[in-house]
Amino acid sequence: TDVNDNAPKFELPDYQAHNVDEDIPLGTSILKVKAMDSDSGANAEIEYTVSDDHFSVDPSGIISNNKQLDADNNNAYYEFVVTAKDKGEPAKTGTATVRVYTKNKNDEEPKFSQQVYTPNVDENAGPNTLVTTVVASDKDGDNVRFGFVGGGTSSGQFVIEEITGVIRLHGKSISLDRDKYELNVT
Repeated sequence: TDVNDNAPKFELPDYQAHNVDEDIPLGTSILKVKAMDSDSGANAEIEYTVSDDHFSVDPSGIISNNKQLDADNNNAYYEFVVTAKDKGEPAKTGTATVRVYTKNKNDEEPKFSQQVYTPNVDENAGPNTLVTTVVASDKDGDNVRFGFVGGGTSSGQFVIEEITGVIRLHGKSISLDRDKYELNVT
């Protein structure tokens, strides 16, 4: 009979899958690992396990996702260890590192730093006077763009800078003829 004197050895020290969509269905095959054992019989039969419960590995070495992936909370990749264990007594093991690089989907809504902004502007303020700056962030890391819902105010007294969120009075001479203006920003 064969002596279990060889540990399973992976073909590669590390495996990588790139551009894996974070919204793939559960159970999607992501990549395949392969280990060999130079022993014979049960001493050469290999079982695989993974160290991250987001993933599973089948007897043929195919790694699939058990949970929904999320590029926003994992620095856009998962790193874990896959272990190959033979059925010898005592069992021997080999390991490899797996990295799954996820591709972000725009699945997070931008969030404003506050729901309501209440600035005060003098009724005699001149053109381009700063009214306020709205601030929002997006967990996806996407650049937030600002605009008025419906294109702005009906009389056009206000403008918003798309990138910075700065709201100013229009650049032409205008009159503020109401006590209160409500602007909806998206």
